Amino acid sequence: MSRLATIRQIAAFAREDANAHAGDIAILKLDLFGVDARPALRGQLAPVRGWLPSLDVAALRALPVGTFGRAYADFLDAHGLSPLVLSDTIDAATRARNTYGIRYAATHDMFHVLLGYGPDWVGELGVLAFTCGQDYARTLWAQAAMAWLIYPFRSGFRLGALLGAWRRGYQLGRRAPFLLGVRLEDRFDTPLDDLRAELGLVDDRS
Repeated sequence: MSRLATIRQIAAFAREDANAHAGDIAILKLDLFGVDARPALRGQLAPVRGWLPSLDVAALRALPVGTFGRAYADFLDAHGLSPLVLSDTIDAATRARNTYGIRYAATHDMFHVLLGYGPDWVGELGVLAFTCGQDYARTLWAQAAMAWLIYPFRSGFRLGALLGAWRRGYQLGRRAPFLLGVRLEDRFDTPLDDLRAELGLVDDRS
């Protein structure tokens, strides 16, 4: 799809139903600006290239308490969120080309659960710090700079909490394996504490 065609498709989705096509619009914007992982990491995305499973949140709610999938479903329900969904309009070539963006968006709320962060400003900074620690892309550091300009105001100047979330998230990101290449959706029936330990996401506050 050409850049002009991509812009037209984004506009069409926005006119039709921006909320229903939120995932489509997000991925097409990433495609438009060529956002991608660092070249050294792209090979590690092979296990998830072109892969975005359809999630049955009702089935996740039925999993035992304490499993990763149940915790993820509870997080979505508590905060009025939904998993990333792409329509059939996003073809296989676009999906494969935007593996990094799709996995980054699809796993964002899963990272909140794995790291134990809520969706408030402090929690968002902790997750962003984790992705910076993983060093997915140079653009993340620009996002981090903007976050530090904005989040203190939005959080009511909870500077100690923000700094603690940043330090912890970044340290865990440096320690953990490359999580964007892990099919986390295949681990929903795993006890959350066990999965955290396996992925190196356990620290003194756990």
